[in-house]
Amino acid sequence: MSNIGLNIGLQGLLTSQASLDTIGHNITNANTPGYSRQSLEIGTATTVRVRNLLMGNGVQASVVRRTVDQLLNARLVVQQSGVSRLDARLSVLGEAEGLLGNTSESGLGKSMQSFFTALSNLSATPEDPVLRSGAVQSASQLTSQFNQLATNVHVLRDDTIERLQAHVDAVNELAEQISGLNKQISATESSGVTANDLRDRREYMLRELAKLVDAKAIEDSRGAVRVLVGGSMLVSPTTYNQMQLSTNSDGTLDVEIEGQSGAVTVTSGAIGGLMQVYEDTLPQISAQLDSIAHNWILELNRVHTTGLGGDGPFKALVAANPFEDIDGDGAVNDELLANSGLPFDVVDGELVVNVTNTATGALDKHVVAIDATRATVGDLVAELNTIGHLTANIDGQGRLHVFAEPGYGFDFSSRLDPNPDAIGSFGGGQASITSASDGPFALADGDTLQLTGPAGSFTVTFDAADFAQIGSATSEELAAAINADPNTQANGLVASAVGDRLVLQTAGSGATESFSIDGGTALASFGWNPATTVTGHDSAVSVTIGGSYSGSNNDAYQFVPNMDGVIGTTAGLKVLVYDQAGQQVAALDVGAGYNPGDELEILNGVTLKLGYGTLSATNNDTFRVDVTADSDTSDILPALGLNVLFTGEDALSIGVRADLEASPSLLASSISGAPGDGSNLLALMAFDESEISGLSNASFAASWADIVSSVGLDIDSSQSAYDAEEFLMQSLDSRRDQVSGVNVDEELVNMMTSEQAYNAAAQFIRVSADLSDELMRLL
Repeated sequence: MSNIGLNIGLQGLLTSQASLDTIGHNITNANTPGYSRQSLEIGTATTVRVRNLLMGNGVQASVVRRTVDQLLNARLVVQQSGVSRLDARLSVLGEAEGLLGNTSESGLGKSMQSFFTALSNLSATPEDPVLRSGAVQSASQLTSQFNQLATNVHVLRDDTIERLQAHVDAVNELAEQISGLNKQISATESSGVTANDLRDRREYMLRELAKLVDAKAIEDSRGAVRVLVGGSMLVSPTTYNQMQLSTNSDGTLDVEIEGQSGAVTVTSGAIGGLMQVYEDTLPQISAQLDSIAHNWILELNRVHTTGLGGDGPFKALVAANPFEDIDGDGAVNDELLANSGLPFDVVDGELVVNVTNTATGALDKHVVAIDATRATVGDLVAELNTIGHLTANIDGQGRLHVFAEPGYGFDFSSRLDPNPDAIGSFGGGQASITSASDGPFALADGDTLQLTGPAGSFTVTFDAADFAQIGSATSEELAAAINADPNTQANGLVASAVGDRLVLQTAGSGATESFSIDGGTALASFGWNPATTVTGHDSAVSVTIGGSYSGSNNDAYQFVPNMDGVIGTTAGLKVLVYDQAGQQVAALDVGAGYNPGDELEILNGVTLKLGYGTLSATNNDTFRVDVTADSDTSDILPALGLNVLFTGEDALSIGVRADLEASPSLLASSISGAPGDGSNLLALMAFDESEISGLSNASFAASWADIVSSVGLDIDSSQSAYDAEEFLMQSLDSRRDQVSGVNVDEELVNMMTSEQAYNAAAQFIRVSADLSDELMRLL
């Protein structure tokens, strides 16, 4: 046998054996994740010269090569990141949808509706203690629902952090493995051999990494890859850097890579999806929920704070919300109201404080001007302390306390004063005269008012020192100056202010009471004539205001007669009504044909009853009724938490006021305080469908539905995107299987072919050996 023939046969056997080994390797790894089909590349061996002939030298195997499409694999890595991002996002959104529930059958929307239903039931019989308890209990259940939802969202955010940390740990494990494979591949391929299985393993690890982050792999000339995440090096050819998750002081998260400056932006993979939900979606749900709770507290407390409970006017109130020492000087009195740490904004406006004599029912209204950006906490306390029969102070915790003297109560309602002419300036029994017009009054220092009373004639001299600006003297300042003159007191005269008008009258009443205006330089300012005698009456006109003001703006109605006359007797006698702007808004016929005591409709739900008596246009008889649409235009009451229904400022802190929850009689169901008055409950019920400015003019129910539907829409859009990306992923996987996957049937066919080649090579060796033996015998 020739050496050439033996070599050809041997090479054939070895090549066939190598082919069978490769086929066996493919078949056994047909189900190995990430495995790429391998194939043996063969070619003819180098020819040799024998007897002047170039003879073939058989076959030789050159390399075992992976069957891969690198561009396709790169697309798979990118696609895997996108699919995993959406899958992670859907997982958290599904949990969020579950904890929110639906808009009507359960959850917060149902609790809101139950609360309004409880108020509706109570409004029919406001004194019913069972229904009162039910309404308060419903409010408590609603706040518990808010609290639970807020807690659940916070827990979901915490769970998301735990998932993110687990994914970061997985990234570090994969980075370590990829780094190790880099070293093995470089070492193996330095000898000129392709590390097929190691490369498959690394490709698989890169794809697993892509499930977590948007990783980009770049291969160098030595076969090692650099892996970049957000432009930062995670894996280098020789080592890897740890990824870390850190929490900032504001609760936001940063992904960082060891040795790299600044945070890494991860936009894809499971970490990217979870970061988006953690940073955007869940905070948005929390913010929307807090916004609903915040506006719910503010809007319903705006109504509740200006109402009255079943016990009537308050003896004492304590603010639920304390002032804070913003400037750190150890005191709160110097803090501006607009920046005093209250949970709700205080704005410029007015606060109406009603003080009631509990024995007589006499009502005294006071208006406190609130200049939020200039007035301090101390200014507010001082202003409240100027109101008769009230005391206010700040306790050690920064809370405002307001107390009424024994025999008095206070409230902040918009109720009408049923007896507005307490001094009798409108047909009262006293001898009375009123300034012809509203102040301020243009006086000069030293102006005089000459009067004659029971004790004789006297002169009141006006001193500029008694006025802020004597050229613009107010009715209150003038009344105080006149009453301070001892001659006024000695003659039994009293000056009062009715709105912006000055009233001068006798302390006693009856037809025998009188005084005269003799002259003085101040007369013209008051519209009075010299030598005018003012006489009292035996029959005083009773003035009763009723109804409930339904206007939209705070106002004041001034009442004056159009002529001198007797109520119910004098033909053409009317009472003219003017608003605060001086516009006539009503003319009430009280002359012949009017039955004293009959109720007259004035305007905006306000009514008037007049008793029998004489009215004088000559003496400018008048009285004034303050009508209030909003008794707190500054929002100082809900900001302080005085007489509130709800406490807190967001979904996590909202609750029902503790003493009210313990004593449902404190629920402010009334505006007037009259038995059976449920008007404040009706005002609270109006929020069932009201458009709330703080919620972009949406109702509470609509705002809650918007949260639920937004999460649902987010899930739908994410699911649609996921389905599309997953379909493309499956398509790319299918193409990879076609290119790199192992088809066992094809491998079996290849195995049979290699087996036949092996047998043929063996047969060739036997034939060559027989021929060689025969040749040796012939020789």
